[in-house]
Amino acid sequence: MQSGMQMLHTHYRDMRCTEGFLGIFKEAENTAINGLVQGSTLPPIRRAPRRYDDGYALHQWENPEEYFRSQFFEVINLLTSELTLVSGLIIPLLFWKVLKKEKFH
Repeated sequence: MQSGMQMLHTHYRDMRCTEGFLGIFKEAENTAINGLVQGSTLPPIRRAPRRYDDGYALHQWENPEEYFRSQFFEVINLLTSELTLVSGLIIPLLFWKVLKKEKFH
């Protein structure tokens, strides 16, 4: 039986595909069409202060779908890496607490 953390990790890992993103993005677009939320647009382009600007052009996305795709995959990557880290830390911690409770010497 999988723990809740393993189930979450598997769910987010399975979502990390183009179909997973497109399903969520199309659902958000349909919600915007129905007038429940504002439609997806690109964020305004902000330039760095002149002292930090090296003269190179900033990356600009062609359309809102590309922008939100990059944001989606960034969030999914952060979630899966954090769940991997936390599960790697919690299992030894729980094992240590069990050992401590049983008082094995």
